[in-house]
Amino acid sequence: MKLNIQIPDELYNKIGQTSQFEAVFESNSLVIKPPNATNLSQNMSLRWTLVPALISAIIAFIIFQTNQVRLVSLVSDGFSVSEVAAFLGVISGLISFMISMLVRPHITELSTGRMTRVRNFFTLTIAHTILLYAFYSLFFYVIDFAFIGAKFDPFTASWLILIFVAIGNFSMIYAALTITFARITTIFSLTTIGGLFLSMITNANPNWWQINFSFLGTQNAGNKWQFNLTLIFSSLLMLTLTDYIFGDIIDKNKLVRDRYIKLTILRVLFSLICTSLALIGTFENVAGSWLHTAHNFAAKSMVALMLVIIILQKWLVPKISKEFLILSYAFAGFMIALIVLFMGVHYISLTAFEILGYGFGFTWLVLCLQNLKIAFSTTPTYQLNLTPDNKLIVSEKN
Repeated sequence: MKLNIQIPDELYNKIGQTSQFEAVFESNSLVIKPPNATNLSQNMSLRWTLVPALISAIIAFIIFQTNQVRLVSLVSDGFSVSEVAAFLGVISGLISFMISMLVRPHITELSTGRMTRVRNFFTLTIAHTILLYAFYSLFFYVIDFAFIGAKFDPFTASWLILIFVAIGNFSMIYAALTITFARITTIFSLTTIGGLFLSMITNANPNWWQINFSFLGTQNAGNKWQFNLTLIFSSLLMLTLTDYIFGDIIDKNKLVRDRYIKLTILRVLFSLICTSLALIGTFENVAGSWLHTAHNFAAKSMVALMLVIIILQKWLVPKISKEFLILSYAFAGFMIALIVLFMGVHYISLTAFEILGYGFGFTWLVLCLQNLKIAFSTTPTYQLNLTPDNKLIVSEKN
């Protein structure tokens, strides 16, 4: 059977204004797309990866020659492959990510406001750079066990650095060109969980858990900046997620008054939660100080705002799923039970109360943002109609 397909001009413009298409049958679905649409970002990443990697290799060779390093260790604290590769890889990766983000066609997805886009741009750049540095650190930590005492001449070491830098650059460029809500959510989770676990491991007092969770952000914990910076940076990432959800809906569409008010209220509530999270990291929990009062107020405000969203979400988001509503009510009941167990009958310790409350609160926030993204999705749906003369007409579904 031969079919003639008619599609709307708006859809034709979205898929690239091309006269050639590919049809792929995958997951029991027939997907029609422009040729090489899937590999476009990958091809661009490969194209722009080798230039900064080659420049890094030349710089590395100059560094080794200038410092008269005849044999370059694979992993050490001096001029080694690991140190130079991580240094040059992070810098070139940072630059590559920023340039790729600026040239990507859909950067306005993060919001239409200029200052908001600037904030989200730098937040995502810093987050990806931190993850790249963590990747290099973990990679060379493992490599050190596999190749103990390995050394290379400067030329060979420079080629190895080119490979390591190229891998990092490809990852950063590809991440910038294909950034999505799901990826930002993953980065938010990795940054928050990873930063908190690092604070637990590196703090100066191994018995911190006998005091309270917030002790990790005080002067007595030693590396308090890790705990506090994790909370502040997590709040910025969460604010980016909030902008990603509401940007297309509130900033770019003319909504009816009732819907606009509801979405604005929800956006403000989430923005206040982000602010509360940042304030928890800003004010140390120092007993007997005004900082303790401010820290506790921010923590209580965050919990209260979550409960307000749970209570109002059925009114604010009519399309929210029934399953998530039940989960939200269960979370609210759990939080109330925690408060009673800690403040009422003193069954659990302050540390357990904070860890359980933060853990379940963090999980609920991630799930809530994901469900809001689904409920507020503005992706148009098209329907296909087959006419008697074998014409397949594509039209937007009402």
